[in-house]
Amino acid sequence: MYIYSIGHYFPENILDNAFFDRLDIESSADWIRDRVGIEARRSVLTQEQVMDLRHGRTTREQLKAEGAKFNSFLAMNKHTRLDRPLF
Repeated sequence: MYIYSIGHYFPENILDNAFFDRLDIESSADWIRDRVGIEARRSVLTQEQVMDLRHGRTTREQLKAEGAKFNSFLAMNKHTRLDRPLF
């Protein structure tokens, strides 16, 4: 087996735990930090795009048409599933 190349992508948008408090997903910044140990994560989507998705002001299809990248974005809904990507 040969490794020909390795790459990575580091999105510039930061989603901290306080942001998830504002999403109204029945979780808190303290709970996320204490239980999971995560204080912030990076996303290809902006906070505004995530809020628009959460509140139904836009759809995944609309964001895809605008060229937004979803490969590393995780689904966020009332019953947040952090173990399942959107696509």
